[in-house]
Formats: sequence, C-alpha cells, structure tokens
Amino acid sequence: MSIKGNTADRFAPADFFVCACGIGYRAPFGAEHLKRFLYRFILKDGVFFRDGGASGRFVQAMNPPLPGERINILDWGCGRGRSVAKLREQGFNAYGVDIDDAVMRNGYALFEGRNLNPRELLLPDGQALTFPNGNFDIVFSEQVLEHATDLRMLFAEISRLTRLGGLGVHCFPGSRSIIEEHLHMPCVQWLPANNTRRAAIAFLMRFGCGPKQTAWPSTIGKGFLFKVNANYAYLNQRTCYRDIEEICQLAAKAN
Repeated sequence: MSIKGNTADRFAPADFFVCACGIGYRAPFGAEHLKRFLYRFILKDGVFFRDGGASGRFVQAMNPPLPGERINILDWGCGRGRSVAKLREQGFNAYGVDIDDAVMRNGYALFEGRNLNPRELLLPDGQALTFPNGNFDIVFSEQVLEHATDLRMLFAEISRLTRLGGLGVHCFPGSRSIIEEHLHMPCVQWLPANNTRRAAIAFLMRFGCGPKQTAWPSTIGKGFLFKVNANYAYLNQRTCYRDIEEICQLAAKAN
C-alpha cells in the first residue's frame, strides 16, 4: 500500500507497514528515522490521519496543518523525555509516560533548563490511565515494543488514548535484524535463550562488540564475565522480540 503526499516522496512505500493505530516505520538500526518522520513530516509538513474507511488509506487532514498547541502527542516509553522536550519547544502539547521512574528523573534537568515542569509532563505509565479516552492525536514510541511483555494490553491502552482518526507511529528493531539494537551484536537475538546465546555474546565481546560502558553504568569497572552475564540477562529478561506479522495482528485486535 502506498502513501501519498510529501511522506511518500521521501520514503519508499516498502519502508512502511500499516497497523490498526496508524503508520508504523520499522527502523532496523535505530530511532533516527522515526524522529525525522515525526519532526519533519508530521510536525512541519502536515498531520496524517486515518480516513476511517475500510481501505485503511491515510489522508492529509488539514491544509495548513493544525496549530501545534492544538495537537496532543504522547511519547509512550519516553525514557528521559528528550523527544517530549523537543516537541514542547516546537509548540506541541506533548507528554511522556514510562515504566521506569528513575530513567525519567534523569531527564528532569533537561526540562528544568527549558523552563518545563517534568513532573507534569513525564508520568509513570500507570498515570496514563488518568488521561481521558481519545485524548491524543498522535501516540508514538521509539524502541518500546520489543520490551513489552504484554503487547495486547499495551495496544489496548494506546487505542483507548488515541482519538478517532488519530495516528500511531512506532519504531522498533525487527526480530530478524542483523544487528541486535541494544547489545550491538549480530544475530544474538536469533539464538535460543540458553548457554548457546551466552557463549555467542562472550565470543562477540572478545572482538569488541557490545554496548558502550557509558550506556551501561552498572558494568563500569566490572570484569569480563560480569559483563557477559549482564548482557545475557538483559537480552533474556528485558526484550521480547516478535515477528512483524504477530505485532500487526495484535494491533489490529486492539482496533
């Protein structure tokens, strides 16, 4: 299915897949494509909404687009909230939710330096329940779906929060990506979660593969085996890779 307009001129139609809540862009090696999509295409060139028809086509809703202050945006799995801060700077009514309070608190200084109140804009995911139905025009996530243990519940809540005709954009690494997004190692997520995977991680680390220590503070100053086990535990306990077909089916069931 092709998508007409400025977006299609800059991304090949094959780069997009259509799911129940909007357009999903699958970026195998990071979220930069999603940021470009959001900042350049949605927020500057126009806002794209579902037309509600059975065809699932997308149309440009407003020309000119809605003013930024009238567009409610939710960053699901916002981390430190950098995208929320950027969107707020551009005049959009943006919020973020995340399961990890400690990570969000790491972003408080970023918000306070921009005269934004992080306690009002960055919320624990349980507080998303306080938003009314259909509160957001756009809900997006960056590298979140591969961490969710219960996608059915996640999509149900995103569907509740997205207004009729709203848009969802979700960027996540594919289950068969050559490079695993978080450990930066080739193909380790393909392997069974046993000693075969652990041995592959150790082997690749000997050749310099793996996340930077600055991104994993808990491993700084630790020995090689500690780091191997930390990476192994992260991949087993913090990721839930699924095929794209399964993800789209779960999204469709959430309407």
